[in-house]
Amino acid sequence: MRTSLQDNSLSISFKTEPFFLIIYCLILMNFYNASVYISYSLVPFAILAFKKNPHLFDYNLFFILLFSFLYSLVLLVKGSDRSLPLVLGYFFFPPVFYFLGKLYISKYPSTTTVYYLLFFTCLLFSILPFISNLLSFFENGFMQNRNIRMFWMQGDTAKAATQVGSYFAFSMAMLPLIFIKNAWAEERTLSFLALGLFLAALFSILNMSNRTGLLIMVVGFLVFIIIPKENRLWHSLLAAGFLLLVGILYETDTLSIKSWFEYSKLHDRITGTSVDEEGSRIVIWKANLTSLIHYPFGYASLHSLSSYAHNLWLDVGRATGIIPLIPLVVFTTTSIYKYGKFIFSLKFGAFLRFIIAAFGTAFFITFSLEPIMEGYFIMFLLYCFYFGILTGCDKYLKINPSSSNLSQSI
Repeated sequence: MRTSLQDNSLSISFKTEPFFLIIYCLILMNFYNASVYISYSLVPFAILAFKKNPHLFDYNLFFILLFSFLYSLVLLVKGSDRSLPLVLGYFFFPPVFYFLGKLYISKYPSTTTVYYLLFFTCLLFSILPFISNLLSFFENGFMQNRNIRMFWMQGDTAKAATQVGSYFAFSMAMLPLIFIKNAWAEERTLSFLALGLFLAALFSILNMSNRTGLLIMVVGFLVFIIIPKENRLWHSLLAAGFLLLVGILYETDTLSIKSWFEYSKLHDRITGTSVDEEGSRIVIWKANLTSLIHYPFGYASLHSLSSYAHNLWLDVGRATGIIPLIPLVVFTTTSIYKYGKFIFSLKFGAFLRFIIAAFGTAFFITFSLEPIMEGYFIMFLLYCFYFGILTGCDKYLKINPSSSNLSQSI
């Protein structure tokens, strides 16, 4: 049975906000490496929108605003070496992105809105890094150069693979969408788009020998398996069967997959790192947690083990101490609670819940392993936008129960 999205949702008319969409597009694509400066143009747009929609203020916006204020203030007081536009951006941008995410869902409370915004984000965020990986492949060969030169940037400066890999975090979690039998034609189309995004991301992740991307893929499958849905056993068996098939193909060395992988840089990176060796994430986290206890007001200028803690929360503590860290913990903890509540709610269809789950998985794994505020600030802004969407879905999204149930069957 085919059910149109328009049967249970408002019509989308993004033509009424072309300014935001154009600016958002340029930010996602990091046009001329100027995403920070471009983001400033959203501030007056958000202020004007807030004046017309003051009811959208909530405790999440309060805590992200409090964190942004304290974080940027401490950096200014301590005399951070980061540029002034970036430090001021720490104050303005997170609450702006959260508010705009919630605003769009409140104005267009439909599953179509969520689909367009998240797939739009996933596609534009990864398209140029994918092209850069293709150029690197043609110039240097496959998996020969982990540092990728982003072709739209001036000069020959290459970005580290761990940083470029974050552009593919969302795409790497999308693959399980193809296992959901969709009731709507739009969702079937999006399943093919999800597959294409995943394959492009997988090529890039392998080319850069990026371990975080593979971890996101595996955890994405596990989350898909545990999400409640009709015929849950069948969904789980299908996903598990796919993983088993991949394992069999690898172990039997079909198409020389195992032989190729064992001689790759990615295999060396996976097998050549011990969790207790100097420089590993575990060692760095322990050292930074100990330093945070000894220096609760920040220790960036004192700590010499690593320039980053490779963790969103520990890096905030390292740079500014526990005072800005407290509202950040409240904000992220609330988002995790809403994330779990949403994906386990049968009020919404399986396709919608897994898109939310895929993005959440990508965010939380990346936040746990990388220096976000200092190295991947755009990821934090997208997280705020995503959390605004999630909050809006929980409050404003209207779903026809019969249509919701249809999307859970397979």
